[in-house]
Amino acid sequence: MLISLFFLLAASGWTAHAVAADVPVTAVVTVKAVTTFTQGITQPLDSLNPFSVAGIDAFTVTGNILEALARSNPYTGEIEPVLAESWSLDPKNKTFRVKLRRGVVFHNGDPLTATDVKFTFDAYFDPKFKAQIWQGMWSEIESVHVIDPLTVDFKMKNWRYQTFETTLTSLRILPRSFYGDVALEKFRKNIVGTGPFKMKSFARYLELEPNPNWLGPLKPQHNLSIKVIASAALAGEMRKRGELDFYALEAGQSPDPNSATRLKTGLGSGLWIDLNLGNSLFRDSEVRRALQLLWRRKEMNQKIFGGQMQIMSDLFSPATDLRPRARPDDRATADDPAAARTIFKNQKWSDSNKDGTLDKDGKKFEFTVLVKSNEQERWMSFFQADAKACGVRVHIVKVEDDDQWLKRLREGRFDAAAGGGGLINEPTSLVWHSGAPYNFQKFSDKRVDALTEALESEFNLERRRLILRQIIARIAELRPFVPGLFTEEESFLLSPRLKVDPKIPARAERWTLR
Repeated sequence: MLISLFFLLAASGWTAHAVAADVPVTAVVTVKAVTTFTQGITQPLDSLNPFSVAGIDAFTVTGNILEALARSNPYTGEIEPVLAESWSLDPKNKTFRVKLRRGVVFHNGDPLTATDVKFTFDAYFDPKFKAQIWQGMWSEIESVHVIDPLTVDFKMKNWRYQTFETTLTSLRILPRSFYGDVALEKFRKNIVGTGPFKMKSFARYLELEPNPNWLGPLKPQHNLSIKVIASAALAGEMRKRGELDFYALEAGQSPDPNSATRLKTGLGSGLWIDLNLGNSLFRDSEVRRALQLLWRRKEMNQKIFGGQMQIMSDLFSPATDLRPRARPDDRATADDPAAARTIFKNQKWSDSNKDGTLDKDGKKFEFTVLVKSNEQERWMSFFQADAKACGVRVHIVKVEDDDQWLKRLREGRFDAAAGGGGLINEPTSLVWHSGAPYNFQKFSDKRVDALTEALESEFNLERRRLILRQIIARIAELRPFVPGLFTEEESFLLSPRLKVDPKIPARAERWTLR
């Protein structure tokens, strides 16, 4: 979906983190060289300012340094403590109280207090910090009150579960002593948090070193060097030369299968096309189904991805038990351009002037798709050719800059956009409700609105799951996107010397030397 960035946030506690061998004890004190692992990312890393960081890579990388109060377990949906020790709910007063963990220290040596939590929240709504992009995450919080040095109350405008969960799992706490200085340029090249790594330097690339005061279970003992690598091909060459230890491949990338390590982790990932449903071309669900049918995904899978992926029917992970066990019919996974042409004909689309493009009531079936990378452009070109064969003209426009990409989505200046990344476990009202702040696709359905509103007032986990199943089934039925391919595995380029945790390979505090 368009806002996969924002819902990486819910799993921000699961991002990159590491550990190295113990120093042997001898009669003579020796200094052991600190291992440095090099991680490659695809998107430019121009700023470490937490108030404006937007790219998925940048958000994930800074997750080594910054921590939230809690994290959401992607498998169970349960909220697990990180900087918080515990929390309690007061529905009558629309308040939840958070008790902070004792002994947490920021990288600058200052202890974590409730004042830092209040400062962090308030700063995101202070115009001088220019953090508008994130305000929708916590816009339903009315105020934050310090009770004592380790206790803070969050008062909601309305009693909503999503507000409670998102505040706990996505508000990454900053030290007032450092960020209270509003010289924003200062934050571009410096960052301070409580995480397992702290910043060592940020010049040509970002260098991190272990945080000796981190209270996590696996204290890292190695450095982490993070470099921007433009393509999977370049990452592969760097790996061969011993210049790269870790590189996460996107679902749309196709490296040499002999060099990639495939691991079944998390919820899986895929590629799809997001549609701006405010465009009249896409308002009819049958037309959206036709766009799916005309896409020869089985052939694309063989030609581009060596048959390593599967046909996607919707964006919801097969790993979640919230997903419907069976689809209402098997047409969702069919590739059938002839059936697509029949749908267009039944919807009164025809090539009236014989120029190869369908038209109706004086409007051509023509739209633009935004892509971010060469890999997306490659598979989108396959869709473009299939669409042309059915009389649909598609133009591809590349927007590589993260800020410009998000700006166009927020402002609705797009017809469609290449989507890719992690599959969805739980749909959120921040995206799927018709009035949601991150509903960039202008999705609207009265039944989904009613279900998401019921979901927001329900805090019982089992009852929430019953509602979530209904929401997933309804969204899948409406097809507000064009599903492409998915894989239950993730692919990585790993150096021979690096050993990762196969369940959570991106957690660098779990990395070791082989």
